[in-house]
Amino acid sequence: MVTNGGQYSLLEALLETPVPKLPVYLRQYRSQWDYTLGMSARYMHPLHEFNLDVFVRRVLNRLYLSESMVSRAEVPEDFESHEFFRVCLVSKEDIFLFKSITSMERVRDVEDLIALVETGLDYGIIIQELENQLSGDESLKDLIPLMMHRVGLLMEQIGTVKGLIHLREYLEENMG
Repeated sequence: MVTNGGQYSLLEALLETPVPKLPVYLRQYRSQWDYTLGMSARYMHPLHEFNLDVFVRRVLNRLYLSESMVSRAEVPEDFESHEFFRVCLVSKEDIFLFKSITSMERVRDVEDLIALVETGLDYGIIIQELENQLSGDESLKDLIPLMMHRVGLLMEQIGTVKGLIHLREYLEENMG
């Protein structure tokens, strides 16, 4: 995720311009820029079929990259000393939150959610971030039914997980 259009332009140039020792990613799509909603793009690694989703300002035109998300993000070792840009990976709890609001057609996201649950998540962080997002934008409450559905799917597939039960209870309390 990047925070503005200028950062996206730099990342786009890095991904699409031939540079020694770096692959050229193939852009599959890019949405139009909207000041309020941001934009998104998807790139594919030409050899490994690895998808890289890039979001500017908001994920899926909904969740913001909050200050707390930024503070939880970590710089991968490979990028610690890069002089032109800084790459940070958001926490697995924030990835869980992002993937829990994607459309149902993205079956791969459910698989990713299962893998995230299996690594062990701090559901308190997920709930706190959701509260943070909801306090800034009441319209995000319409995401709760989708998240409830995703949590239900996860519980059907991997069984009862204490943290998922706690998250489901939180979502039920905030449905209306």
